[in-house]
Amino acid sequence: MRRAHRRRWLGPVLGLGLLLALAGCAAAPPPEKTETPPVQPLTLRVLDGMDRPLAGAEAVVVAQAGRPRDPGPYRSDAQGLIPLPWLPQVVDETAGKQTGDILRAYVSRLEYRVEAPGHLTAVGKVELEGKSRQLADPKLKAMNSELVLAKRTQTVVLHRREEILGLGLAGRPAGDPLVARCLAYFEKNRDLAGELGVDFAWPGFTLQGRTLAVRLDWRGQTWAVLGSKAPLAAQVSLNSGLPLAISLGEDLLPAPGVERVSLDIYSIVPPQGADKHAAPVRARVSLEAPAAEFLALARGGLTPDAFLRRHPPRLVEESALAVQPFGETR
Repeated sequence: MRRAHRRRWLGPVLGLGLLLALAGCAAAPPPEKTETPPVQPLTLRVLDGMDRPLAGAEAVVVAQAGRPRDPGPYRSDAQGLIPLPWLPQVVDETAGKQTGDILRAYVSRLEYRVEAPGHLTAVGKVELEGKSRQLADPKLKAMNSELVLAKRTQTVVLHRREEILGLGLAGRPAGDPLVARCLAYFEKNRDLAGELGVDFAWPGFTLQGRTLAVRLDWRGQTWAVLGSKAPLAAQVSLNSGLPLAISLGEDLLPAPGVERVSLDIYSIVPPQGADKHAAPVRARVSLEAPAAEFLALARGGLTPDAFLRRHPPRLVEESALAVQPFGETR
């Protein structure tokens, strides 16, 4: 009797629970629809060291914000182009705020590595952002803005191994110890160089006698005071030269057959003493010292101030015979 009574009591309860569960499922709100991001038109343009389109180069992409629309592989065509349509990350900038405004940011951020047989690998990154704004107040309608994602083409230059090695090094075999150290230094420090406002020149390394020249191009603005080139030498040396000098002592030296090192950073400057309409000339800021001094700087045995006092940076115009030490005017 007790079991029968229990079954009669449980039956309606279980039935009611099932009905409530079904009702709850039916009443659950549908999942929110996510906005499909628009396409950010992005293209990598791959050139060789002679600025010619390079076909067959392959790009490896690492997404940091957003994602590629197509799964790849990504290879350059006969024009050297790698189309890379990108779906930006959509960021709701009004999320959690009690407002009827709609503010969205569309962020595209990625890193890439481009490779081709017989060429040195190139790495880079792309950072793009677009925004849209729709204000709830009709009186502010004029402040609304529609999203515009402009086309972006980023040029990537792939150089051959022999292009980074110049006079005294280009003809050496790949297994040559000095060649190997120069190439290893290039691979490790080219990103650092970019952060310091310079790029490796082509060629980036030359050897004359026992002096190794490490050559870079300055990307910053050139400037002068009252016609003196000393400020340019100071800016280049402090912003780029000293950090790179330390890296030379850490990552390249000692090197076989190298007794002196000249760290040369090239720029374009107005010729000294010429009028303001004169054509600019190519010049270099050089930090030259014995290899042992670069090692001492890197290992803390020589302070940056002491290194500069012993080996002041010198600015040399390509067409000039005279050499002007940093800190002097004439």
